[in-house]
Amino acid sequence: MDVQNAFYILGIVFMAVMLILLIGIIAFLFYIKAKINQFHKQVNEKIDLINNVAGYTGTLAGGVGGRVIAAAAEKVGEILSEKSSKKSKRN
Repeated sequence: MDVQNAFYILGIVFMAVMLILLIGIIAFLFYIKAKINQFHKQVNEKIDLINNVAGYTGTLAGGVGGRVIAAAAEKVGEILSEKSSKKSKRN
């Protein structure tokens, strides 16, 4: 085996190894891309869930707040009517 054949064999082996390495890198990049897309989808789903809960909580809080305000208005009305009835009894 002369030097020329040794360099040809070395070149063929090097190209074969690099080709396999390149295919592996490309497959790995597609795998990473799929994982990133899956993570992105999960994040979007969680954000949508949080937005839905926040919207529902606002509606729920508005309803509860309305009831609390109505109850407070009734109590204030009762207190004012009691005070006015006490004043009218004094006069």
